Order: sequence, then structure tokens, then C-alpha cells
Amino acid sequence: MLLIDNLVISENFHMVDRILVSRNYPPNMFTPEQFIRELHFMFRTDRNGQSYAGYQEYRQHNHVPKASFSKIDDALIQKGLISIIQTRGKRTYMNIYFLPVFDELTGMSYPITNSVRTKLNYRHCRVPFIMVPATLEKWFLSSKLLTVTEKKVLLKCYRYNSLMYFGGVDPSVYREENGVTYISPRFYEDLYETESELLDIIDRLIDLELLMKVEVVVEYIDFEFDRLSRIKGDHTLGSAIPEGCSLITILRPKHQVKDDVLALKGDDTIHAA
Repeated sequence: MLLIDNLVISENFHMVDRILVSRNYPPNMFTPEQFIRELHFMFRTDRNGQSYAGYQEYRQHNHVPKASFSKIDDALIQKGLISIIQTRGKRTYMNIYFLPVFDELTGMSYPITNSVRTKLNYRHCRVPFIMVPATLEKWFLSSKLLTVTEKKVLLKCYRYNSLMYFGGVDPSVYREENGVTYISPRFYEDLYETESELLDIIDRLIDLELLMKVEVVVEYIDFEFDRLSRIKGDHTLGSAIPEGCSLITILRPKHQVKDDVLALKGDDTIHAA
């Protein structure tokens, strides 16, 4: 059973291209301002793959001179991520495209599809995405609350997050067991960080109450040549550990999408007394 009373439940979510936090992109692919602006577009794309999210809305989160803001959009246009459709009055309408694949050998980016970003095209074009709870908007769109690297680590946690299957972040990516911390190298190498740098960022995200460390009961199952793990639920103080199970500590993002919480069976959730 999972304890859910300490979670922040979000009614809605935003879709963020998974490639944004993959090793495919070199660390200098975006400036910090361009990275936040790209997230801004991802959070503000309509059902037609278009956005008119402009300077007035952007400045609610970041104080950037208008001239500098225009240069940010110009850079994203040059990268092929957005294109101007038309301008009506003070509003500029743009097409928002899926992120391209970057080729380290040529230094060039290549689109995986010319389609605009819509929920339908995510499915038709098989573009993998991260579900980001809408309640986290201010954390991702402001340049003052989190650094770009901290934003990427949090996105990575949601990349591997599943309450139903893992109780949080996949334990094969991060877990603490018998006093030892296990971290998949891909977790930090994809972000061009070291293991110690990643651990420092995780501690900061915990201090900010964006992540939690949760002790859970896990059952290991040997299947052919693999050892599979099955999370049985949260471990409560004083409760017995079932035979054949162990205790591990996992990461759990505090903000969760409502549909993911509702997808849990009734007997898989428990409210704190």
C-alpha cells in the first residue's frame, strides 16, 4: 500500500519531450534562457501545436529585457524548434515542433518529424514524453527557483516515475539498500554531471520538498536470466516485513498527476492516520 496523503495531486499535466534530458543533446545545446523558453512553449502549446505565449506571460516568471527576449526566440527559430505563423495585433502565433535529434559527429540537428507538437502527434509519431504535473509550472518556468541542471534532474525523476509499477522513481535507476546507494550511471551521465553532483542536487530537491525518500517493501523475483523487483508498498513503522521481501529506499516526486494516483487499485493506497 502507498501512503498518498503527503502528495500534491495535480489535475493536469504537461508533455515534455523526453529527448530534452537525454545524452543526445550536448550541454551547450541551449542557454539557460533558451531552455526555460522551450519549456514555456511546451507548457503553452494548444491542441493545434501552436502557441502565442509571448513576452508578457514570460516576464511573469523571468525578468528579461524585451530585446533579449526576442533574441531567445530568434535562436529557437534558427534551431528549427518554432516558426512564426502570423502576427495579430500584439500577439505572435507560432508553430511549436518536436525536438530534433542531435548528431555529435556533424554537429547538426535533424528533425524526427516535421509535425507540430500535439497530443495526437505524440502518439502517431511515437515521440516519447515525460508527464510533468501542472502544479510544478512555477518551478520550471522561473529562473530563480531552480537552476537549469536542477530542473533537468527533476525532469529525469519524472522520466522514470511510476506510482503503479515502482511506487516512485524506478529503483533500478536510484535506490538505497543495506546502507548502499545504487545509481544508474545514465541518470547523471545523460545530464553531463557526476554522481556526487547528482546526489547534491537530489538533496536540494528534497529540501525544497519536490522529492521524498520513501522506505518501501520490495520482493525480488528471479525470471530466467533477470532479477525483477516488485514494490509491495510503503513500509510503515513497526510493521512486519513479509517473508522473501526486503526494505529499500526510493525517490518519490511529491507532485503527482491525479490520473496516476487514481490508476492505483483501492487497496494499493492508504491514507495516513
